[in-house]
Amino acid sequence: MELRDIDQRLEEIRSLDISAMDDQAEVEKLTAEAKELNEKRAALVEERKQAEAKVLAAAEVTEEHENREAKPVMENTITRNSPEYINAYAEAIKTDNYKELRSLLTENVTGGTVAVPDVVADFVKEAWESNEIWRRVPKTFLKGNYKIQFEINAPIAVAHTEGTDPISEENLQMGIVNLQPVYFKKYVKVSDEALSLTGEAFLQYIYAEVTDRIIAAIINSLMVAINASTAATTGIPHSAVIQGAIANTDIINAIGQLKGELRDVVVMTSRSAYAQYKALAFAAGYGIDIFDGLEVLFTDQLPTGVRAIVGSLRDGAHANLPNGQEVEFKIDSTSLALTSADMVGILGRMYAGVGVVRDGAFCVIKAQA
Repeated sequence: MELRDIDQRLEEIRSLDISAMDDQAEVEKLTAEAKELNEKRAALVEERKQAEAKVLAAAEVTEEHENREAKPVMENTITRNSPEYINAYAEAIKTDNYKELRSLLTENVTGGTVAVPDVVADFVKEAWESNEIWRRVPKTFLKGNYKIQFEINAPIAVAHTEGTDPISEENLQMGIVNLQPVYFKKYVKVSDEALSLTGEAFLQYIYAEVTDRIIAAIINSLMVAINASTAATTGIPHSAVIQGAIANTDIINAIGQLKGELRDVVVMTSRSAYAQYKALAFAAGYGIDIFDGLEVLFTDQLPTGVRAIVGSLRDGAHANLPNGQEVEFKIDSTSLALTSADMVGILGRMYAGVGVVRDGAFCVIKAQA
């Protein structure tokens, strides 16, 4: 019997007003039942208290064990975000010597890899998030070439009534996209005063100088790949194309060329092309929405002759970064041509493969040939 059942029966007995009963036998029976129920209730309460005490003791042991396990990681986290570690990380990039850095964070140095300070991760994250196109592209971090299957042609599911003829086998056509990574590199020359910057100031300078430009190069590669996919080639994703003089129906027609249930469809265009489309809307007395309510993403990375690209980056594009999101740096401060001009060379690079991974996810709007 559960505790709530016991309490319910005791309440029923109390409500009977035994003192007013004439049947002595019934009174004795109810009194004995109440006594027995009270004893059972006390036993259940004690049993519950002991069970709760055991659970509490086990939780305390688990928490103590977790604290012991987490302590080195917490200490390492504090270490790699300390000014000493950030300065050492900056010096390691300048000299390509990570000995001092490893000595500060021995426990996290596995497989020859040193942890980056959180401030560096934040620099990269800010660059990723600030680029409206790049942050929409799905990403993986798998070693080597990354092959993605995509659907060329497949019918939808059909309703089938029990007892009728079986459905026919679908005619499924699939293709494979091979994202082969390459190094995207940016080499800049800066004054040697930049090399004298220390710690976070130096890291912020080189990441701001190089990371955005590398991401721009990757975006350019993606735009080129989308443009190239307008040529019908068997086994690779195909994108639609609209070509001709600029018209206020370009975006609407491009939407009509897309296939399937696409998410987050956007318009990618340059500011100059955007101004031309807005001029058309002005000429029409703003009676139409040129962009049909779609979000417009500005980019200077469109190939020559491409006015705009309409489509879903979320469903139609993909990037694979085998070495992760961190930008690798090499500092050249010894070349004679640089030292004589009081300059320092900074080479930043990121290993990435990017491309189109879905049929009919984009439509390219081109100027008149």
